[in-house]
Amino acid sequence: ADIEFLRVAFSIARYSVYSLHKSSTREHIRKVTTGWGAQAELIAQLRYALPATYVFHRDREREIEVDFWRFTMPPRDPPSSIWRRE
Repeated sequence: ADIEFLRVAFSIARYSVYSLHKSSTREHIRKVTTGWGAQAELIAQLRYALPATYVFHRDREREIEVDFWRFTMPPRDPPSSIWRRE
């Protein structure tokens, strides 16, 4: 889901995309986005209180570690095929 979100965000953003992702996915996010030619900057490492959303969740909320990223895309005209879903 994170990669699909970024693919769409990159396809409509003109210069930059800011997003939050679980810290455990840090290297994967960096590898994929830099592979697309974006500059990936980790701005902050945060803790986020994620509320329970389903009846079967045991905790009312769970704190998770997240990364706040800024991705800067290279100029492109027309959009490269890497921005499209295959």
